[in-house]
Amino acid sequence: MAEIKVGDKLRRCPSVNVDFFGRALREAMPCEVIYIHPARRYYIAQFEFQGRTFRESFSSGWYE
Repeated sequence: MAEIKVGDKLRRCPSVNVDFFGRALREAMPCEVIYIHPARRYYIAQFEFQGRTFRESFSSGWYE
């Protein structure tokens, strides 16, 4: 996997119930990396959909 940096645009499947926003569950949505743990254990991505913003953390898998 290429190294992820703050500001990168990704497509991830959020675990929140996005049906509330009118989209099917487990569909990859565009997001932006807004934080990376100093030891690169996880990163936080921010999603924006229909005027709403939510964030979710994802395991990076980079740490040993």
